[in-house]
Amino acid sequence: MEEMLRKTKVLLKSYQMAKFAVMVRTQEVEDELFDSDMKSIENLIDSVLGEDLMLNGKYLENKLVEVRATATLLHRMELCLQWLRKYPGKGAIYYDMLYQFYFSGFNNGHKVVAEMFDMSRTTYYRYFKEAEITYSKLLWTNNLTEGSET
Repeated sequence: MEEMLRKTKVLLKSYQMAKFAVMVRTQEVEDELFDSDMKSIENLIDSVLGEDLMLNGKYLENKLVEVRATATLLHRMELCLQWLRKYPGKGAIYYDMLYQFYFSGFNNGHKVVAEMFDMSRTTYYRYFKEAEITYSKLLWTNNLTEGSET
C-alpha cells in the first residue's frame, strides 16, 4: 500500500511535466514532418511502412511510441480523477483538492488550496491525505474501465 501511494505521488508530481513533454514531442514530430515535406503522419506511415526512417538521429516510430505511452498514462490519470469525483462520500472534495494541487497547472500550494476550501490546516491535510490514498487505489485498480464511468 505504501509503495503504491509513493508511486502515485511521483506520478501526480510529474503530471504537468509529462503533459508538457507530450506537447513538445508532438510538436517535434510535426516539425519533422513539415521539414520532410510530409502533409500528415498518416502519409508518412503509409510511405515508409516497415522501413527504418531516420529523422534528426531518432526513429520517428520510437518518438511516436514514446508520445503514445505518455499520453496513455496521462489519460489514465485524468480518467481516475473523474472517477474520484464520483467516489461516494467525499469524492467531490477529494477531486477538487487534487485537481487544484496537481492538475490545474496553476501551481497552487497547500496553503492556497486550503484557503479555497476554507478549512483548518489539520482538516485540509487529513482530507488531502485521504484524497491521495483514494486516488491511488483507483489508479492502480485494473478492473476499472471507461465504460464504468456512466
